[in-house]
Amino acid sequence: MTKHVAVLVLAAVAMATTSVSSAQEAATQPGQAPAAGTSMDFPHVGIALTVPAGYQGQTVTQPFDVMRSVLRENGQPVQAITLTVLPLADPNASVDALADAMVAALRKNLVIRNLQVLSQAPMKVADLPGAARLISYTFRGEETVAASVVFCRPLGEPAEAGLPERPGRLQVVITVEAAAARKAEVLPVLGEVVRSVRLLTVVRPIDIAFKESGRFVEAPDGAYSIRLPHGWFAPPSRIGVTIVQTDYTLAGQPGLGAEVLVSPWPAGMTLQQHADHCIQVAVQAASQQGMEGKVISQGPSRLGEAEGYQLIFEQRLPPAASAPASSPASSPATAPSGAAPTAESPNVVIVQRTVMIPPAANPGAPGQASASATGPRGLSLVLICVNARPAAAEAVMEKLAADMTLRTAAQAASAPATTAPAATEPTK
Repeated sequence: MTKHVAVLVLAAVAMATTSVSSAQEAATQPGQAPAAGTSMDFPHVGIALTVPAGYQGQTVTQPFDVMRSVLRENGQPVQAITLTVLPLADPNASVDALADAMVAALRKNLVIRNLQVLSQAPMKVADLPGAARLISYTFRGEETVAASVVFCRPLGEPAEAGLPERPGRLQVVITVEAAAARKAEVLPVLGEVVRSVRLLTVVRPIDIAFKESGRFVEAPDGAYSIRLPHGWFAPPSRIGVTIVQTDYTLAGQPGLGAEVLVSPWPAGMTLQQHADHCIQVAVQAASQQGMEGKVISQGPSRLGEAEGYQLIFEQRLPPAASAPASSPASSPATAPSGAAPTAESPNVVIVQRTVMIPPAANPGAPGQASASATGPRGLSLVLICVNARPAAAEAVMEKLAADMTLRTAAQAASAPATTAPAATEPTK
């Protein structure tokens, strides 16, 4: 695994003079811990924890960042808690070696200077051995302190007969950072969070009950927004919106991924004709990948408040195939980047909902003189599900589509930003 845990850096000065062992004491002495706040569960990594009161959940943008919550004072971030989980196939890696590797990776970060390990100590998390590190460093001229604990948990056995085994472990990292005014709270907060951790069964994303996060992700031009499901991340993009949930039973590959695609709409084309064209493209692409493709269903649907058309398409290896495909065929429109099945993927289900946006509803693209010059456009919400039953994939699409908002050009220009985090993460 070449990716490393990126610690959230706050623009504040923080110094540390306490040993990491104090965090272990805070984990065992309730009187020293902050008041409990919001309880959150993340079945796709098999972790539940509680974040102290007053923290605001933020949208995460990286595949292995599971949770990030920030405490603000006078509108400025003064403390942050992050939960990061990485696939770990090496059965012999020790938690101390992993903690040291995390620190070594941070030393190579070009924006981090003067990193020092102030103290280190063992720390149990949910009765599992862990390794804690207290570090200080300079980030763009500001000194910062971070307390982290690394522990590992087994991935577990298959949740469903017929699926491949789940060897290996998951590397879990909990990090707390603080501004100067809150430096004394870093280790007690880490101890409180550590004490709240519970291990759950790791569940495939498609089998997790859909839960909203309370936050929205908005298109760069304001033409639409979509609610981010709990546990999903939203990679940054300048051209549209993609939201994904990592599947740790597939070695950290995307298990669910949805992307909004906007393209010119051919004159006179109906929604059904558009779907028929997408089917032809998808069948051909599946064949080129050595997979069989078929239409599960198609028909009228809704996207937000707009009338649209839904297409459900399935790709599957032929029964006689001796080796899995290396990547999926393209979706009826285009697949989210990286949403590829692996050797463990028996099928890929693609659900696409499309609406036609008339010229009056088109916000102008950057550099265009007017919105009407673009002509009508098609907007598609494409969901790709790996190892999924079509009915389960359609249920996810139903939730995503219901929480999508489409705006006219005037509305997009005047709408307030919807990407701000909710006050808290949802409770269990």
